[in-house]
Amino acid sequence: MFLSKLVLNERNRQVQYDLGNAHKLHQQIMHAFPDEADQHSEGWSPRQEWHILFRQEPDSAVILVQADIEPNWAVLPDDYLSD
Repeated sequence: MFLSKLVLNERNRQVQYDLGNAHKLHQQIMHAFPDEADQHSEGWSPRQEWHILFRQEPDSAVILVQADIEPNWAVLPDDYLSD
């Protein structure tokens, strides 16, 4: 099990947009996991298969992500994470 604490850079325009749109935030997080949908049957869901859960801490730019496989946060846009 992998647990990640992402501190997003609130000065980044993409972060601002994603924090205001749960669907877009979900998409950004899912980019950190392999896209293997074409190798599985229809209806296969990586979120369910790898038990990917995420939560935004209240009133903050902190995201907690839990998954059965290791995410690759390097795929997030430049300057997306705070230093």
